Amino acid sequence: MEKNLYPYLILLPDDPKAQKKILSTIFGSDIAQSLIINIASGIEFQKDLIKKLKYSNKTIINYLRDLVDLNILEENSSIVEGHRRLFYKLTKMGEWFSSLVIYRDYKTEELKVILEELFQMYLKHAIGLLVENKFAQDKIRDIFERTLSSHLKEEYIKKLTIEKYVEDIQSLNSELQSILSSIDSLSKEKKKELLKINELKELDEFYGILKNKFQKLNEKLKKY
Repeated sequence: MEKNLYPYLILLPDDPKAQKKILSTIFGSDIAQSLIINIASGIEFQKDLIKKLKYSNKTIINYLRDLVDLNILEENSSIVEGHRRLFYKLTKMGEWFSSLVIYRDYKTEELKVILEELFQMYLKHAIGLLVENKFAQDKIRDIFERTLSSHLKEEYIKKLTIEKYVEDIQSLNSELQSILSSIDSLSKEKKKELLKINELKELDEFYGILKNKFQKLNEKLKKY
């Protein structure tokens, strides 16, 4: 069961009522998620959102107000062709929620910055909670160091194991391709000739063994 669980980090205000409101508004509504998805790329005007989304004007405006009140969206205005137009963009908290709503293929450096910010924020509040509950500094340090040491070791071993499986699979795949090419390149007459002296049969058996190993390694790799 634990392998199917992942500790997602959700940034929430400290007020319980606001927490419930944010979670129910965003994850309990396709409308709120549609707005976040459409605004995630930058700035969107209210008028354009109403045109894009297949909901009533009143519904969209109400959800935009709710998301602004919850500090998920920031509302501003500008003058366009002599008319005042409202536009929206994600707040910092809104950006975190958008990463839960939308799959993004982050670049390595961008992901490092995000992880560092999240880690610092989480540690700050986690340590504050421990201090509030009268944990001694030595105990806090012990928990952190013990967890860090144990988890880093596990992750390092897992990484090495996966790399070894990948290396073995690539090696076996290369051998399989070589064998297949060798068999395919033979003429029918040559295959018959080799079959008589059992060489092709041995080659085919070796191919079967390698194929079986390849499948087993693939199954192991899927567990990670």
